Amino acid sequence: AVQVAAVKTIDGADEILLKLRKLGYSPYRTKGILFNNVTWYRIRIGNFETKAEAGLMLNRLTKDRIHGFLVKQ
Repeated sequence: AVQVAAVKTIDGADEILLKLRKLGYSPYRTKGILFNNVTWYRIRIGNFETKAEAGLMLNRLTKDRIHGFLVKQ
């Protein structure tokens, strides 16, 4: 997958989801709780079969001036 954001509030996450959907992406939100019991909402796109496919999405995001990085799920 490609992760494009991590925020501490669900409202902030939902705002990013909406913006990405308006640009034609299909993002989703995951919830992570860190060791210090702090919750982060991660915004990701895709579940790709190969690293190359994820790289293509990363290139598309970059063209839309959205920064992201690959994550293994």
